[in-house]
Amino acid sequence: MPDYDLQRTIDDLLLQAVEFGRRDYGVDLDFSPYSLQDLYKLLNRAHVLTNLPTFEGRVPERTINVWGAYLGETLRRQYSGTWRENPAANVFRRYSVSTSVGNFFPMEQVYLRVVPGITNPQQLRAPKEPPTRRISSKPDPAVIAAGVAAIVTVLVGIFVIFHVI
Repeated sequence: MPDYDLQRTIDDLLLQAVEFGRRDYGVDLDFSPYSLQDLYKLLNRAHVLTNLPTFEGRVPERTINVWGAYLGETLRRQYSGTWRENPAANVFRRYSVSTSVGNFFPMEQVYLRVVPGITNPQQLRAPKEPPTRRISSKPDPAVIAAGVAAIVTVLVGIFVIFHVI
């Protein structure tokens, strides 16, 4: 998704979050760090609702995306970050906020609060991911040796074929 489409998606979710907060819950969500306390109250309420028997086995994706966008935008503003999209990631890690402090996965944070009801900040941390292998400017000696061996093998094969014929 181009950046324009990503921003449009996030903006749409943010409009819904602010409207739902005001209309349905009487909460003024202003993207300040202080408004996160109101958001966490809404997430606790959503957790109670999603654990009712009528919700059994269902994941409230819209709720997670709307409140996750609000959480992400609040963090983005606080830490001067940018929204990123990774379509290959799972549904709750698709959108992230990249800052100098690190990457936040706000939809995943909201999912963990709403569905299993985790509120302990230590348990809300994203699992450590393996480091990405960086491309080295130095050639790998094993790759060079394998390449040379392959070339020599092909040349010897060609020599044998033409020498025998």
